[in-house]
Amino acid sequence: MGFGQGMSLRSLSVWLRGLGFPTGCPSTLGRVIYGKVMELRERRRRALGRGEYAALVLDGVWLRRRGVRRGKVVLLVATGVRWDGGFEVLDWEGCSGESSLGYERLLDRLYSRGLEEVEVIVGDEACGIWEAVDVVYPYSRRQVCLWHLERTLEGMLSRRDFWSRRRFRRAYWGIFDVDNLDEARGRLDGFLREWGGDEPEVAEALKEREGRIFQYMSLPYWWRDRVRTTNLGESFFRHLRTFVGRFPGIRDEEHANYILATYLLSIQEKVKIGRITPYQLQLNFNTGG
Repeated sequence: MGFGQGMSLRSLSVWLRGLGFPTGCPSTLGRVIYGKVMELRERRRRALGRGEYAALVLDGVWLRRRGVRRGKVVLLVATGVRWDGGFEVLDWEGCSGESSLGYERLLDRLYSRGLEEVEVIVGDEACGIWEAVDVVYPYSRRQVCLWHLERTLEGMLSRRDFWSRRRFRRAYWGIFDVDNLDEARGRLDGFLREWGGDEPEVAEALKEREGRIFQYMSLPYWWRDRVRTTNLGESFFRHLRTFVGRFPGIRDEEHANYILATYLLSIQEKVKIGRITPYQLQLNFNTGG
């Protein structure tokens, strides 16, 4: 079932005994895992308070489809960031592509659970994300992932040698290396003046996105930098890909949903038995941890 995810047989046996099972045979383990995963998936229906989360980070991870050459399945994941800076995976959706329909289904479930307002929504520039946000959360502020934007702008440079790219990155991230919004806007103006002559396409593209690059600054200062990119999701996805890479692949969208629930459960149970996951995303799935 792929539940161990690095847990030793001894740890699995301890966990099973804690649940009242004296044996760790595959059939017993399979039944326990299936039941616990179904229980975990039911938590996706937990009621959420209106405005409980200050930000939503939306992103998708592509996984290999089993038995199909170059076939892929994408998991769309919504990570909620609370006002105290804590964060957790709230829900996910298995899809054949990063479509607006898939993201809309994901956001509709969060809205139906009570999350009727969210201050800032963070995502890359995939059109499907923002089309769905327009429908479900039209009044939320939109924050484009600054890392993805940097990669996009860097690809527009007329000169892409090492030193030109290095100079661009330093100038770009220098815009955001401040705590004050007015100062950040001043640095943006300086960037546009400096780069507008040699790289007018880059300067114009950044200017067009001005309304979506500083929205994270409206959030509490002690944690707002973590939502200026989609890194909360990216960190999680790196470990998920490692986990899924041990198996032949994903059968379909529903199997992708099950695999993600299994992965979340593996982390939750490792925490319970005293082995804290070293992953950057300390998942306490809908527990308020």
